[in-house]
Amino acid sequence: MSIIDAALSRSRTVLSLLFFILVAGFIAYQAIPKEADPDINIPIVYVSIHHEGISPEDAERLLVRPMEQELRSIEGTKEMRSMAYQGGANVTLEFEAGFDADEALDDVREKVDLAKPELPDDTDEPTIHEVNLSLFPVLNITLSGTVGERTLLKLARDLKDEVEAVGEVLEAKIIGDREEAVELVIDPVLLDSYGIQAEQLLESVARSNTLIAAGNLDTGQGRFAITLPGLLESSTDILDLTVKQQGDAVVRVRDVTSVKRTFKDPETFARINGEPALVLEVSKRTGENIINTIAKVRAVVGEVSKTWPDGVNVGFSQDLSSNIRQMLTDLQNNVMSAILLVMIVIVGALGVRGGILVGVAIPGSFLTGILFLYTIGLTVNIVVLFSLILAVGMLVDGAIVVTEYADRKLAEGLSRRDAYAAAAKRMAWPIIASTATTLAAFMPLLFWPGVVGEFMKYLPITLIATLAASLAMALVFIPVLGANFSTVTVILLTALLTAIGGSVVGMAGGVLTESLAPGTPGLLLTLAGIVITFYPAYRLAAMVGRYLDKPVVVSDNAKSLAGGGGSDDLDHLSGFTGLYVSVLKMALNRPAAVVLLAVGAMVGTYTAYGAFGKGVEFFPDVEPEQLIVNVHARGNMSVFERDTLVAEVEKEVLALQEEYSEFKTIYTASGNFGVSDEDAEDTIGKIQLEFVDWSQRRPADRVKADILERTEHLAGIFVEVREPENGPPVGKPVHVQLSSRDPVLLESAGRKVRAFFDSLDGLEGIEDS
Repeated sequence: MSIIDAALSRSRTVLSLLFFILVAGFIAYQAIPKEADPDINIPIVYVSIHHEGISPEDAERLLVRPMEQELRSIEGTKEMRSMAYQGGANVTLEFEAGFDADEALDDVREKVDLAKPELPDDTDEPTIHEVNLSLFPVLNITLSGTVGERTLLKLARDLKDEVEAVGEVLEAKIIGDREEAVELVIDPVLLDSYGIQAEQLLESVARSNTLIAAGNLDTGQGRFAITLPGLLESSTDILDLTVKQQGDAVVRVRDVTSVKRTFKDPETFARINGEPALVLEVSKRTGENIINTIAKVRAVVGEVSKTWPDGVNVGFSQDLSSNIRQMLTDLQNNVMSAILLVMIVIVGALGVRGGILVGVAIPGSFLTGILFLYTIGLTVNIVVLFSLILAVGMLVDGAIVVTEYADRKLAEGLSRRDAYAAAAKRMAWPIIASTATTLAAFMPLLFWPGVVGEFMKYLPITLIATLAASLAMALVFIPVLGANFSTVTVILLTALLTAIGGSVVGMAGGVLTESLAPGTPGLLLTLAGIVITFYPAYRLAAMVGRYLDKPVVVSDNAKSLAGGGGSDDLDHLSGFTGLYVSVLKMALNRPAAVVLLAVGAMVGTYTAYGAFGKGVEFFPDVEPEQLIVNVHARGNMSVFERDTLVAEVEKEVLALQEEYSEFKTIYTASGNFGVSDEDAEDTIGKIQLEFVDWSQRRPADRVKADILERTEHLAGIFVEVREPENGPPVGKPVHVQLSSRDPVLLESAGRKVRAFFDSLDGLEGIEDS
């Protein structure tokens, strides 16, 4: 017995399985984590080593060399890059794509532990980091206003605690936070008058701010803990410290200094729309639903901010959930549109019954595919959504073929069960071959190497799962539904109409009985309504079922085609089918001309693409939702000088906003950004511009050109306007790295390469370290 016969002979089991798949798929669609980008492992691990005040030359000799010596022996390393700078060093390891991230981190930790004894004693503990896209911020919460910095900082820290209490949130990091400090202002005249050295004062403060573990005192008759206060907890504790004692005379810190609370010198500045601000960058836990996470965070912020002063402004930017929510809405609209359009076409060609059967195949295949993704632990992201939208047009071919052939057999007088059995068996191999051909085209993408392959593997997985589900729909579930169409229709329509009728009767009865008998249970009224409406609903469903179950009317063209395809039958065809048959007969009579035409079309296509093609790019160039303005300048500038230069660019951007109102938020960050592969060494500031809806602004290219034109007159800085990358992060299109055992040679070689790049046309945003 074939699978098709087994399915038709066990209709109730198959229909129950279909119902289970649809319900489980819908639940999986609601529960599956939804992300903006695929959660892939970027094959990069970096070790950060901090040593306060160390020079780049000493950092290379004392920090980089010992660490490189140990890390170079790790297996699977594709490339190792090191960078020494003022105050520390970084060592970056790039592995082969598809690496085991946990194993790589363990290997790096082991080698770092071996290198620690070779580092200077004053070096901080090396830190190990992995690059993980899922840990990047999904939402920025901005706090700005006219209140003082200390007040704004306290509100931000309180909000950070509340946001991190949300289970789905991994971290909320405050940007612009300055560490508080206590400043001692020493009066040198008073020190001299008391005969105290400055070192003596500093030593007294340091010695008194020490944790003392006194332990327990056992007297033989009892045991109790001893606590010795050793840490300074307030400015009063500092002022009361003894610096010098002679006889009964005591000189305290308050006698020679003044103490005030302050902040450490700033390293960065942050502003929102020109106002000083603090920014909370919220990262979610891996695998959590981005839409639900951000919704909960917004709710927490709204609740906490109710008690804040009036001068505090709260805003949100870089909300990644809006994109994924829009894509999900587009997917749902595409699926509904596909179902309606397919049903309209099929109803016109095969009747209402055929349209309903084919329409079931689309959501059934989608939900089955999503259930598979949810089961194997994948997420819904931009690549999965693109794959599902791509699959809409491929799902219904098999269902259409089976339904059309079954209707033809019904017209010939076969019973419903025999007609759908014959259709599924007759069309099984053509449908399997067609689906297998499509799957074979996507199968190689599973083995796409590199980071791009890790990013794009979701496309073939989604298409394979969805198309395999459509095959099961066409050969198993649709024949069983068709064979029991009348019974299934009556049951479903009866249940639906009864539920609707019961609800309407229950609500109407509730309104009438509320004034006569207050407190009547609504559930009781609804149950009464269901009982009342059951029989009329059943009768109406039976009438609809008989209408949908009426014999199929086959057109004369279909009868001619079904009659064996003889020349006499084909000559009587009319309309589009007749035109098609005439062209086909002409082609069959001239095979050589048709082959030459096909070869000519193929060669002509290749030639035309070579002559007029616009090239190849990984992701299409679409309108971005934000721009990034990088401000570059060189020189040993203080953090305040850097902020002043960035503020000049910000001023021009704010003037542009006042004129056109094209941005939701203007987020400015300036100061010392440290050293990383992502930012050029001479970057002194960034301005992130989040656009309003594309229909309410100018194209991004015009905005970019306007910003560059307005900032062209600013001296001493170089302004670069970039669009965020689509797809996996790859940086700028062209990278040139120079290396040498003799660092002295690099500077002159770098100048030559830079001069050559500057002489080339078509390059922009050139940076060098």
